[in-house]
Amino acid sequence: MKAIKAEMEMERNAAAVAEVYVEESEESDTDEHTTKPAHSVKARPRIIDLQQDKTGGAIDMISSFNQQYEVKNQIGKGGYSVVYEGQRKEDAKRVAIKEAWIKAKEKKAWSSEVAILQTLDHPNIIKFIDHFEPETWQRPNDRKGSKYYLVTELLEGGELFDRIVEKQFYTEKEARDVIRVLLEAVGYLHERGVAHRDLKPENLLLTSNTEDADIKIADFGFAKETTEDGRKAA
Repeated sequence: MKAIKAEMEMERNAAAVAEVYVEESEESDTDEHTTKPAHSVKARPRIIDLQQDKTGGAIDMISSFNQQYEVKNQIGKGGYSVVYEGQRKEDAKRVAIKEAWIKAKEKKAWSSEVAILQTLDHPNIIKFIDHFEPETWQRPNDRKGSKYYLVTELLEGGELFDRIVEKQFYTEKEARDVIRVLLEAVGYLHERGVAHRDLKPENLLLTSNTEDADIKIADFGFAKETTEDGRKAA
């Protein structure tokens, strides 16, 4: 009987969480970081609702994250997130771990960022590795929100902006090569109906500290998917 009662309690809790999320999803929000649920473009797989994702780490609890990854030193910080260097325990692979506190109204934007990254595979775009929702979803009146993790490849060369500032001079050839790589990567995104919407030197990262390091586009927090006619997906 105790087991049956416990299972019924878990189902009631799950229903309450789903109700909160549905109500929040129906509200209109003009926040720059919030977007309506995106419609998929043909031949593009979608994993939008992290709560319902049965294939990845989104519904794993924090214990699962800790079993798989080790968080090390902080390497970056944004308005609502902190980025750490980390290590995947099974193979000692070094990774970047973005830890973010997401409120209910921001969940759609976060889900969209993760879904977009999962569909991309280009040598000059940061690579998605994993994502987790390690803690229980908080109700919308919780000021702090819920904690999410996004795991990507680790780019050790820092920002292109810092590299430009450090140089005594920046040659025409170097500028031309950066623009060519950037245009090719942006063209790849546009072919797949994705607009980055926040391209700037701070979001162009270098794979290493060497002079010939590759450049990769990062930070898809403002990215939006579009329909086939070029309009933003609803």
